[in-house]
Amino acid sequence: KEALVKLHAAAMDAQRDGRPKPVDASEGALLSSLVVCILSSLEQDVSKESKASSDEEPAAAAAAPSGSTRQELAKYLMLAGKRLEELGYSTFFGDDDVPSKPSQLEWLATVAWNRAHEAASAGDFESAAPLLAAHASLLSKHPSAGIPRWAKSRRTAYALASAAALEVHTLNPTHDASLSLAMHMIMSCHKATDDETKANMDDIGAKIIFQEFYVALRSKDEAKVESLLTDCIPKAAALLPAADTVRLAVETRDTKLSGMPTTQRCFALALSRVMTEEMPDMQLAAELVRSLIVLASNDKEKLKQYKEAHSIISNVSQKSPADNGDPGYGLEGAGAKEQSHVVVYPEKEMRWLVATCWNKGAAHLRFSRYTEAVAFMQTARKILEHCPCMIQEYKQIMTQGISMANQLQQHQHGHAQ
Repeated sequence: KEALVKLHAAAMDAQRDGRPKPVDASEGALLSSLVVCILSSLEQDVSKESKASSDEEPAAAAAAPSGSTRQELAKYLMLAGKRLEELGYSTFFGDDDVPSKPSQLEWLATVAWNRAHEAASAGDFESAAPLLAAHASLLSKHPSAGIPRWAKSRRTAYALASAAALEVHTLNPTHDASLSLAMHMIMSCHKATDDETKANMDDIGAKIIFQEFYVALRSKDEAKVESLLTDCIPKAAALLPAADTVRLAVETRDTKLSGMPTTQRCFALALSRVMTEEMPDMQLAAELVRSLIVLASNDKEKLKQYKEAHSIISNVSQKSPADNGDPGYGLEGAGAKEQSHVVVYPEKEMRWLVATCWNKGAAHLRFSRYTEAVAFMQTARKILEHCPCMIQEYKQIMTQGISMANQLQQHQHGHAQ
């Protein structure tokens, strides 16, 4: 291996200086042979590690011998792509055997792809990211790179490389190189996307937009975050699983790099996306509702969120299988058509809504802010209607409390006049 490394370095120097090659072999042949040597070493590393332990933590994968060997493999595969671009097909692979050149390139790209997946499966994202980047780079040099099928393969590789690089940064937030690689892969994917696909976003484009948002968030580029959230994220969210938008909202909140309005918009978008599912995850929706109420910066915003919660609960109640008499909708028994998930707002979360909304109204009442008190108390009373576990105990108390608040409000208005 060391001899091949030296030979290739000498070949690059000779080509740069215009001197004769040190050996009668192309750079493509030398790098391919070097890749074969590294693959052999990698197989030995993986075999030794497999025998040594089956309990290794994923976080230690990059530090294992196989991790450093994969990174060495990625280094030379990336170099192959770079030299191919600089030299062109004929010079890189040699003037002879022209028909075999695409297949040689495909072999290098396939090695990068397979070993990237192996690295990701081992939790070694630090190796998976550059290997996927090398795969995409090599594919971009293929004669058929412009064909739609090949272009989609490249875009997929760029998206996966970016995702792997972001995973490295998640595990190690000080690893700035991974963030740079992610951004480079995102930009490469944008360049590889044709105008028609840009105009009609596909799932790959949606993933790249989300990844670009994460890079902007972690790079503290608030202008970019705002731009993406306004122009691209809502469209991308509709093409991806609801869980992806929830994750985006949670990271926006946890990074604390953007202002509260940005975080609120992300959570509102996540809630909207969850509720567009055919069978929404109501536990997740309820947690998002709670987050939006907690995030609200003033009582006007909080009241708006409580009213939104009531609207969601009302709609869910109206669609409940218990109300429509359909025994085939999420119910067992004779005539059941297909087992299905029943959409019900969680009781515990509903109790929290009733209690906190009512308490907020009671707090306003103590400070003689009767208009605000009535608004919160009436909203709590409306939510109570959908909470069977509380309605019998609290319906009369709340009705009386609202009546008293209304009387105090009218009395206050009378004095004001």
